[in-house]
Amino acid sequence: MYTEYKEGSKWIKCDFHIHTPCSVLNNQFGDNFEEYVKKMLRKALENDIQVIAITDYYTIDGYKKLKEEYLENEVKLKEIGFSDEEILKIKQILFLANIEFRLNVLINNSKVNFHVILSNEIKIRDIENNFLSRIEFFYNGKEVRSLRKEEVENLGKRLKEEQPELKGSDYKIGIEQIAVDSYKIIELLENSSIFRNKYLIVVPPDEDLSNLNWRGQSHHTRKILIQQAHCLFSSNKNTISWGLGEKSENKEEYVKEFFSLKSCIHGSDAHCYEKLFRPDENRYCWVKSIPTFEGIRQMLFEPKERVYIGETFPNRKQPYNIIKRVKFIDSKNEFQNDWIYFNEGLNSIIGGKSSGKSLLLYYIAKTVISKKITNLKMEIGSDLNFLGYDFQKEEERKFDFIVEWADGVKINLKNEESKRKITYIPQMYINYIAENKNNKNELNNILLGILNENKEFKNNIENIDKEIYQKSVEINEEINIFFRNKVKLIELENEKIDIGDLEGIKKNIDRLEKENQEIGYISVLNDNEKKEYLDISNSIKNKKEELEKYKQNVNIRQLYVNKLIEKIKETSVVLNEIFFEDLNKIDDNEVKENLKSLNENVKSKILEVKNYLQNDNFIFKVCEKTKLLEEEIVNSQNNIKKYEEKMGNMEKQLNLVKLLEQEKQKKILIEEKEKEIILLKNDLTNKKILEKYQELLALYENKILEHLKLKNISEDIELVVKLKFDIDSFKEKFSEKISKKLVLEKQFGENIFIGNEFKFTKDCHLENIKNIYDKLINNKEEIKINQSYSLEEVLEGLFKDYFSIEYDLVQNGDSLLEMSPGKRGIVLFQLFLQLSNSDTPILIDQPEDNLDNRTIYQELNTFIKNRKLKRQIILISHNANLVVSTDSENVIVANQEIKKGNNYEYNEKYKFEYINGALEETFNNGKKFHEKGIREHVCEILEGGEKAFKIREKKYGF
Repeated sequence: MYTEYKEGSKWIKCDFHIHTPCSVLNNQFGDNFEEYVKKMLRKALENDIQVIAITDYYTIDGYKKLKEEYLENEVKLKEIGFSDEEILKIKQILFLANIEFRLNVLINNSKVNFHVILSNEIKIRDIENNFLSRIEFFYNGKEVRSLRKEEVENLGKRLKEEQPELKGSDYKIGIEQIAVDSYKIIELLENSSIFRNKYLIVVPPDEDLSNLNWRGQSHHTRKILIQQAHCLFSSNKNTISWGLGEKSENKEEYVKEFFSLKSCIHGSDAHCYEKLFRPDENRYCWVKSIPTFEGIRQMLFEPKERVYIGETFPNRKQPYNIIKRVKFIDSKNEFQNDWIYFNEGLNSIIGGKSSGKSLLLYYIAKTVISKKITNLKMEIGSDLNFLGYDFQKEEERKFDFIVEWADGVKINLKNEESKRKITYIPQMYINYIAENKNNKNELNNILLGILNENKEFKNNIENIDKEIYQKSVEINEEINIFFRNKVKLIELENEKIDIGDLEGIKKNIDRLEKENQEIGYISVLNDNEKKEYLDISNSIKNKKEELEKYKQNVNIRQLYVNKLIEKIKETSVVLNEIFFEDLNKIDDNEVKENLKSLNENVKSKILEVKNYLQNDNFIFKVCEKTKLLEEEIVNSQNNIKKYEEKMGNMEKQLNLVKLLEQEKQKKILIEEKEKEIILLKNDLTNKKILEKYQELLALYENKILEHLKLKNISEDIELVVKLKFDIDSFKEKFSEKISKKLVLEKQFGENIFIGNEFKFTKDCHLENIKNIYDKLINNKEEIKINQSYSLEEVLEGLFKDYFSIEYDLVQNGDSLLEMSPGKRGIVLFQLFLQLSNSDTPILIDQPEDNLDNRTIYQELNTFIKNRKLKRQIILISHNANLVVSTDSENVIVANQEIKKGNNYEYNEKYKFEYINGALEETFNNGKKFHEKGIREHVCEILEGGEKAFKIREKKYGF
């Protein structure tokens, strides 16, 4: 029936109220039942409906016809168009009979509807013969008759005869008029072993029950109906809350008045195809169970946790945070090869001693977080060798383990690369911490590990820690700067001395300036003289430049002329040679005469050119101009001599000015050195190191404040956070570097040290460190540093970060470390469940060890039930209260059996075998391990298992 629900109870979509064509009142389906079946089943598959209550008035005719003619007839289902795959899915759907009665009581002048939903395990003939046929209705004022179809028709026929205006079939008129007694219905059901615990009575309120006056008129009638009901048909949020007792002062008073808490269920109340599985406002009814009547019935014992009305089911977890299933891969065939399935809620692993419970949990943890569980050291750093695990080394056998997540990701034990995260709490670990009273460091590690699962907290703390680290670096840098500045100060003082004495230089500057001034009075020219002097000087300068240009031009011209004359000479010689050589070869006299004449003309012209060049007029003119400029320069030089004589002391003055400038530069250098010296001295005396140290303390205050955001762990448990100072490290890094010839109390003060022991007081700490610092840098004679250390090393030791955060838990005024081991264990377990804000799975191995049943039931039950809504929990327990009272969605039963001969007596074929299923899964088909339901295993394995079920069922009045 529910092979698809291997992981136990899941949220399944239910419709507890759909009618059939057999519902004679308001039937809009028509009379074609086969068409109804086709459309109804098709819509059920499309809408993923897993539970359907087939509803008819006073009968189960529609349920009977559907079940016998179709659901139990695969051939018929194929004939009407369903595939093998669809038929398999249809067989997964739970179909229940919902009989809708009208009671013989009136509320607001209307008859009250009264639904009885019956288990599918009840035979149809038993419902008809042992229930419906025994219900009676008033046929007339003196006679009652059985609720049989023919009797209903008889009533309808008689009424039509008496009232001709009544229209419709005899059966329809009869159905419209009859009413039954709720007491009789309950009596028949409760007094028969056939029906006991296999039915649900559901009353549909006609209004918001939270607004009713339960002390007003006719309230008693309404109250009786509510008291008789297991559930209410309503999707109204206020009525849902009212039924759960949340509108009452306390649930105990509600249960006392109405006999039990009431979950609200819902359906489409479909009378037509359009309404099938379409409840108003998409308020679907979700039930967390396997699709069995016993699974549905669990809503009576967990009315809030097992039922939800809304468009989608609640508390949906991300697939990557859900372990779907695991499997052993073992060459020796000691472990079953089948997958072991897990639910996204609470998974309880049970079994006898050495049955493989802890082994299963361990391998899940090791596969997912193998790097964090090396040699069984837990993720948060605890050495767990004391647990005494003795697993055979996997590498010595062909052994592997697979963890598959709901998003399809698979992780193998042999593949150490895993990016998934879980929290793993091994067996006895909490007890180990609880009994180790002085294990403060362990407690701090645990608390920090859990706090860090809060992403916002972790990010904020990491940022603060980065700032703290950076501040420590800055403090060390300031100390280094301090001593570098001390060295530089000495260097500057020496450089200043090397330059000279400032006062002597100042006096020399005054002397030189006075002497310079006196020379200046003698050699000073008046303005007119200065102007005339400058004019003459500039004139001489300009004329000299002009003269130089003329000389250059003459030289260039002369070179050109000389070269040209030389060329003419060469040309004349060449022409003469050519002429005389060729003239004798010419016979014609006339031509000869003409050539001779031409030759004479050429010679004459060459001579003219040569004479012209030799007598160049340009050169002559330039030479004349040059001579004139030289005369003018001489005259100007004669005119300027009178001024030069007056300025005879100028050179002496220039030397004096140069010397004065050198002295002034020395003065500037000395003054700059003095400024640097003053700044360095300020740096050596200011409080930069202390300022940085104060900022470090402020960062730790911020860190404490960040912790205090998570201060209230629960109503009575408080997280206490303190700033801790490592006095032992302070002694090693600082105190031991100071000479003890005079006790430290005498050297630094009694408010800072007692003898040689440092006193840490948070409020005075900064002032105390300042006082120590001042005495050290001011070289107080009473402070003696050991010879093997420098002052720099001492200051580094003084300003090191010795701080850390120390945690404690306080419950009702009691500190964790002052509690008994038992109480300490329960508080620590609450801490794991409450503070851990992660969405990832948490694996816990037997947390109840050393905790009494009363404590477990009262304290842990609520925590686990609340936490499983937010994260997957896989819990090993041998305590029935933890498995049953927490309403485990999935129970994994582990068993180990030693083979007797070639066969196993209890297991099927493996030494280690596991089965799992929902808590409500109940059957007993034999003695074999796989032949019993989960409930049977719980009652057999866990002490007080049966009692735990009874306590759970009585909890809310059932």
